[in-house]
Parts: sequence; structure tokens; C-alpha cells
Amino acid sequence: MKKFILSLFAAFFCMSLSAQVSLSDLVNADTESAIAKYLKAKAVSTGEAGVDNFCAAVRTAATASQQSNVSIKALYEKLSAGGAGTEEANSVLEGLKTQVTSLVAAGKNAPAALAAAKNIKNPMKAAQAVKAVTSATSLLNTLTTQTQSQVKGMTQVVALLKEGKSIK
Repeated sequence: MKKFILSLFAAFFCMSLSAQVSLSDLVNADTESAIAKYLKAKAVSTGEAGVDNFCAAVRTAATASQQSNVSIKALYEKLSAGGAGTEEANSVLEGLKTQVTSLVAAGKNAPAALAAAKNIKNPMKAAQAVKAVTSATSLLNTLTTQTQSQVKGMTQVVALLKEGKSIK
């Protein structure tokens, strides 16, 4: 009886785990919109290397995040059609892990970029630079949170695929 209850619990846990890993959980529409809006806006050049380099790094991170979302969507299409497996899911997962490392590293430069922006002599340029750094930092925080969540979700996807479960 105890084994039966444990097997029921395990089956229920796996089913609920499977239900928790939906495409909409991995690819947030609001974040996609924020990325698109940020990338569509003209890049600001302040002439201050610390500010410009930080903002350029965030643009690069936003582009990488956009590409990760495309990869996740493509993986889910293949999974739905029964054409993708653990290897492909693991490849996406490894890319996301690398991206988290890059995002965290970029985030460490935010305080220095903000300080550099505030130290610009021309008050109008300083205000523009502070706004650019603040906007970039906000998006960077959003990307970091989303990508960390994607790593957790893709880890579950890989685990389920290794167990032979289907993802839909």
C-alpha cells in the first residue's frame, strides 16, 4: 500500500511538474515587448566610455535574450511535433546558463556606469546619461530575472525529457 501511495504521489508530482513548464512560463510576452522597445530606441552616445560601454553591453544582452526566446519557441515547436529531444533542450539550457553569467557580470558594471553618468560636466548630457543607464539597468534586471527563470524551467524540461516524458 505504501508503494502504491508513493507511486501515485510520484505520478502526480511529474504531471504537475510537466504542467509547470509551459512555453508562456519560459517566454514572457511583457519582457519580449520591453526588449523590442529598448532595441528599437536609438542608442544614446554620451561620449563617456563607462556609460556607452554599459549601454552597449545591455543592448547586446537584450539581443541575446531575444535570440534565446526564439530558440525556446523553436524547441517547443519541435517538442510539440515530437521532433526534439534531450540534446536540443540541453543545448538551449546551456546557452541560458551562459547568458545568466553574462547578465550578472554586466549588472556589476551598473553602479560604475551610473557614477560616470553623474560625473559628466554638462548637466544636460549628464541627465541624458543617467536616464540611459537607469533604463538599461532596469532592462538588465528584467532580463536577469527572466533568464534565471528560464534556466529553472529548462532544467525541468531536460529532466522530464530524460525521464521519457513529453512536453507540450
